[in-house]
Amino acid sequence: CTKDDLAPVTNNITNNNPANPAKPPTDYSLDTSVRLNYTVLLVSGTNFSLGYGKASDNHVADAKVTITQNGVKQEITTDQSGMANFTGFFKGVLAVSITKDDMTAIKYLVTVNAAVGSAKAGKVDVANIIPIFRTKNDALTAQLIGRVTYQNDLTNSTREIVPTGTKIVASIDATNPSFYDQYLKIKNPYILDSLQSGKILNFAYEAAFYDSTDALGNYAITIPGSIDGLPFKLNAPDMVSNQKYYENASVAGFNQSKTVRTLYSSAQFPSVIPPAGGAQVTFLSGSGAFASASVSGSGQLDKININSGGTGYTSAPKVIINGGGGNGATASAIVTNGVVTAINITNAGSGYTSDPTVSIISGSGANINATIGGGGSVLSIQVINSGNGYITAPTITIGAPTLTGGVNATATAVINATTGAITSITITNAGSGYISNPTITIAAAPSGGTNASASTVYSGQSVTSFVITNGGSNYTGNPAVTFSLPDIASGTRAQGIATVDVNTGVITGFTITNPGSGYTFAPTIALSAGSGASATAMFSGRGLTGISIFNGGNDYYSAPTVKITGGGGNGAVANALISNGKVVGFTITNAGTGYTSSPSIELISGSGAQASVTVTNGEISSINIVNGGSKYTGAPKIVITSNPTNGPGAGATAVAIVDANGSISGVTITDKGTGYLGGNVPSIAEPFSVTPATGLFVISGSTYVRDIHLGTGFRIGE
Repeated sequence: CTKDDLAPVTNNITNNNPANPAKPPTDYSLDTSVRLNYTVLLVSGTNFSLGYGKASDNHVADAKVTITQNGVKQEITTDQSGMANFTGFFKGVLAVSITKDDMTAIKYLVTVNAAVGSAKAGKVDVANIIPIFRTKNDALTAQLIGRVTYQNDLTNSTREIVPTGTKIVASIDATNPSFYDQYLKIKNPYILDSLQSGKILNFAYEAAFYDSTDALGNYAITIPGSIDGLPFKLNAPDMVSNQKYYENASVAGFNQSKTVRTLYSSAQFPSVIPPAGGAQVTFLSGSGAFASASVSGSGQLDKININSGGTGYTSAPKVIINGGGGNGATASAIVTNGVVTAINITNAGSGYTSDPTVSIISGSGANINATIGGGGSVLSIQVINSGNGYITAPTITIGAPTLTGGVNATATAVINATTGAITSITITNAGSGYISNPTITIAAAPSGGTNASASTVYSGQSVTSFVITNGGSNYTGNPAVTFSLPDIASGTRAQGIATVDVNTGVITGFTITNPGSGYTFAPTIALSAGSGASATAMFSGRGLTGISIFNGGNDYYSAPTVKITGGGGNGAVANALISNGKVVGFTITNAGTGYTSSPSIELISGSGAQASVTVTNGEISSINIVNGGSKYTGAPKIVITSNPTNGPGAGATAVAIVDANGSISGVTITDKGTGYLGGNVPSIAEPFSVTPATGLFVISGSTYVRDIHLGTGFRIGE
C-alpha cells in the first residue's frame, strides 16, 4: 500500500523542537576551516523508541545513506551496527537521504548544534540516531480502515458516500510532539551525548500510504507501527463535485434548489452555508395532458362517445359543447354509481364543420367550515329535585372539562318566589372540552329548606352547523360532504349534504344528516363533485363531435380549462374530466359551427404559484404567497415537503384559495405538522474531519478505524 510517487510530507523540526524558532546564522554558515565528521545510527522505529531509552538489537544494516554538501556527494551503506560514518565535509548544513527496501525512506537537513563547543584541532564530531519503519504487510505493520463521506446534497439530512476511487492518504506525522519525544530527543546520555547530536532542521518521510474507496466508501491501508505508538495523520487529495443546496430567492423561507461546482479538500476551509426556509410548498394543478378533436357529418352533433366514466359523481355533471364551427348543441350526462355512463344529446345544434370540444364540469372552489357542538359542551341541565325554601337563586357550579384547554360551563337558576323551589336552570356558557357529563353542584338551601339537585345533558362533540366561506361554482348537483375523522378514537364521523343553486352552480347551504361525536376541534370538510369522466363527441356536419385523449397528464386536482382553436370554425366549448389526477375525458357543451378540419386542443390548468414558509418550533407557522400564478380553474393541491427532503418534518397540510382571476390569493394551514428542521442540512459549514478525532498513534499488529468526512466543501462555481 505504499507509493513513492506521492509528494513527500514535509515536517519542520528546528533545534530538535517542532516550535521552529529563529535560526542563528552560525548554525548554517559553511565554515571550511572546521572539518565535520558525521555519523548516522539507523534504527528500526517499529520496535525501538529512543525517547524511552529502549536500546536493543534493532539496528538497521544495509541501508543506503547519501549525504550532499556544497555539490559534494557521498554514499555509504550502514554496517551491521546500523552505522554510517562520513568524513570530508565541513561545518554547515548537510542534506541526508536514507533508503532501504521494505522500510520508510527519509530525507532531512542537519547542521552542527550551536551548543557544541569549539572545534578540536579544526574538527567537529556530530551524530544522530534516525528511526525508519517497516512497511511490509506482516505482524509488525498495522491496518487502518474506515468509511469516507461528504455533504454533496444539502437538501437532505444524510451524508453521501464519496465516489468510488476517492483516494485517502496516511502519512507519519513527524511534527507531532510525541514523535520528537520518542524518536529524536536524546534522553539517555549513554546512547548518544546530546551535545554532539546534530541539529535537525527539516525531517520528512517520503513514503505515503494510501488506498482508494470502494462503492460503499470503504478504504483499507497497511501502515507502519511501533511498540509505543507511531503518530499518523490523514488527508485526501482535492476532489470536485456538483453540490445541490437550497437558496432563498429574495424572500425568506422561499427556497430555490441550486447546483454548483464544489471543491472538497483537507486543506481548504468550506464555504458558508446559505440560509433557506424550513419546508417547500408545491402547488399541483396538473400538467402534461394532451387531446385532439374530430369533426364529421352535415353540421349537427350526432354522437358523444364516453372515453372514461370517471368516479365519485354524486350528481350529473354539466356538459358543455364548444367549437367546431357550429352552435346550439347541448347534452346531459347520466351518472350510475358515481360513474358517467352515458351522455344524451338534447340539441344537435347546426353548422358544425369539425368536431367540437366536450367539457364536463362538476363544480369546484367551494370552501366551508364546520362548527362542532360546543367542542364537547353542556347541552342542557335537567332539574332532578326542585328543592324549596330558596330566598334567592342559588349558585350553580359545573364540574371542570376533561380535555386540556377546555372552558368551564356556567349556569344560573330560576326559583319560584312563593315556594322557593328551583323551576329551571339556564346555561350561560356551554363550555367546551367535556367528554362526559360533568357534575352539577347547587348551593344549599337556607335553614328549613330542602336542597335541590340537577344533572347535565352533554352534547358529545358533534357537528352542529356549517359556515360557507366560498360557494364555489359549476356544481350541477349536490356534492358529497366528507368530514375528517373525530379527534377521539371512540367518536363517529359526521355526515352531511350540500345544497346547490341549480341556476348558478353555487353551494348555498348544508344539512347535517349525522352530527357525529368525539370532535374536540372543528373538523375539516371535503366536497366531492366527481372527476375523471371523459367523452368524445362526434358530429354530423360542421360541429365538433369528439375529443380524443393522447396523454392524460398528471397531478390534476381540478379540471383544466379546454381551449379550442383553429379548424376553420368557432364556438366549440368543452370541459375536461379528471380522475386520480389525470384527464380521462371531455364533455362537449357546444359543438360550434363552421369547422372544416379538426381544431387544436389546449389544456390550461394554472401555473406559476409560489409560496414561502416560516417554521417556528418545528411547526409550519405561516405560508406566504410569493407569486399567485395564473389561470387556475380550481384550488390546486398543496404539497408541503420537509427541507431537507428526507428530514424528520411531516404532517403539515394546507388549502389554497383561488381568486376570481384564477390566481392563488392565499393559503389556509389546516395542520401545522411537527418536526420541521428548516433549511439546508447542515446549516453550518463542516470542514474535513476524522472520527474519532483523537490522535492516531499506531502500534504494530493492531487495526484502527477512522471514518473520514470531507465536509461541505468550498463552492468554486459561484
